[in-house]
Amino acid sequence: MVDVEQLYKDYGVLADAKENASEHKEAYANILSASQGGQKEKRLAAQFIPKFFKYFLSEAEQVIDAQLDLCEDDDGLLRRQAIKELPNLCKDAPDHLPRIADVLTQLLQSEDQAEFNCVQNAFIAVFKLDAKGTK
Repeated sequence: MVDVEQLYKDYGVLADAKENASEHKEAYANILSASQGGQKEKRLAAQFIPKFFKYFLSEAEQVIDAQLDLCEDDDGLLRRQAIKELPNLCKDAPDHLPRIADVLTQLLQSEDQAEFNCVQNAFIAVFKLDAKGTK
């Protein structure tokens, strides 16, 4: 499993590569695997996964699954962070917008007020991207 130091290295590789980030699949794979790591690794993964998603659209199913795993974590702060990033996945892969909208609809059932607000804000952001796709 990757650690925080490795995640920052992988982030650096992808950030430095800019438009050529897609050439560094191993670095992104490490970031995806962090969604199954410890709490610190998961928090970084929740931020890094959406940031570089546009370079790895061919991995969309795996990427979205990893982000959704983070949305179901036991740590409320991590869940809110992962939920907040969901609209960013829709920007880069609009064909997955209905799936993200469905997940956000399910997450609206949260009893945690802060999480509910986060879900509501994410849902509004997704709706603004494509109102028809959120049906």
